[in-house]
Amino acid sequence: MDAGEPLMAQKAGVPFKHASELKLFTLGQNRRVEAWIAQNWDRAGLTGPLDKSYISKALSGLPVLEPVVKALDMLFAEICADPWAWCAPPDQVEDMPEYAPLSWWYVTLSPPIPWTAFSTMTTRPLKEAYREVTQTRLSDWRSRLMRACDQYRADHALVQALRADVNPEYQHWVQEETGWRMVRTGGQQYRVGNPGLRGRSADEIGLAYALADTSLPLPLIAEARLAYQMPEAWPVDDHVSEPVEPWNGQEFEGVEWVEWKGLGGADLNLGLCEVEHKVLYCWDGERYVVADLPDWKGRAVRLRQRTGDGHYWLPWRATTFRERDLIRFEVAREHDTEEELLSVRDQMIAEIWEGQKESWAENSPYSPFNQKHYPDGIPEAVAIAQFEVNLERARTNPRVRGEQSEIARRKVGLRQKLRRRP
Repeated sequence: MDAGEPLMAQKAGVPFKHASELKLFTLGQNRRVEAWIAQNWDRAGLTGPLDKSYISKALSGLPVLEPVVKALDMLFAEICADPWAWCAPPDQVEDMPEYAPLSWWYVTLSPPIPWTAFSTMTTRPLKEAYREVTQTRLSDWRSRLMRACDQYRADHALVQALRADVNPEYQHWVQEETGWRMVRTGGQQYRVGNPGLRGRSADEIGLAYALADTSLPLPLIAEARLAYQMPEAWPVDDHVSEPVEPWNGQEFEGVEWVEWKGLGGADLNLGLCEVEHKVLYCWDGERYVVADLPDWKGRAVRLRQRTGDGHYWLPWRATTFRERDLIRFEVAREHDTEEELLSVRDQMIAEIWEGQKESWAENSPYSPFNQKHYPDGIPEAVAIAQFEVNLERARTNPRVRGEQSEIARRKVGLRQKLRRRP
């Protein structure tokens, strides 16, 4: 499905298991979930905007498409990690209607004032005495809810840390001839992600074990309290937790291998190949993330191609100017620039001279480099002169300028796509 298209209905589906809890925590206001989905649909793995009916069905416990459930699971995990950031209510009476209907507030706070006065506060402000008692109840209720959310956050963090120690996450590395490379499996492994219970006290670790055996539903907002009882816990002093720390410094230069397939004219028919980029691995506090070197300088420095039968990789080799531009900017160039020719001047002159020597040895009367014209062999000056002719063509050829203009335009887009340091 293309990005931007609405998610279409399908037959199969699964229920969102936290539907009732999320509905209760959001006070039945689906619009809050809808707003989160609208802002995070791509990050949550959805392929397009989500119709409101899917959210309504999911929060009613009805089966919906699996991507929708995954997105709601992601939202639920975000709420569990910090419920107060999601449910923090207003601290002033005048802002209460923006959070929930006045009828909900009247039941929740039970202010000792007539409903008729309370229900019209949006159009007729409360009397000072009524406002004062309502404000006192709001502040007290808000404080209790904050304490419940803070306790839940701490308890949830302990449980997540224990789970991370039981099933730790790793990054895997292998050292290539050009630097360290991060791989999916194998090589040297180092723990990343949730740091677990390392450094926690024996009492905290014991509480984590006890909480892991307890159901931890989200706090009850209206009641402003936890929805579970704190379990009985005993200290644990023999728990083992591997460290989560940078094993190779805060950042280091390494390489990344990416499969690439493309055609760029008769002389750039690369087919399927593996491209090596120079990258920067940066520690973000939990793991190494990949950042590109400034601009595009480290991209496509080497490649290796598949053999004709596709069974083996050919040896790694440095990329040419044209190959780098094809891979980086998807521009199939036909000409070398003046700067590129000058950078390999001696090599180009040697190649030109070798070709002229071969022509001289063949002694064809149709070749300008035959033995009649050069009885003592081809001097190097002839090859140098030919190089200067090629250089002047590159300097004045409008096609070269056109290719470079297209590359300059594409560099702008590539800069915007480069991965940055965290």
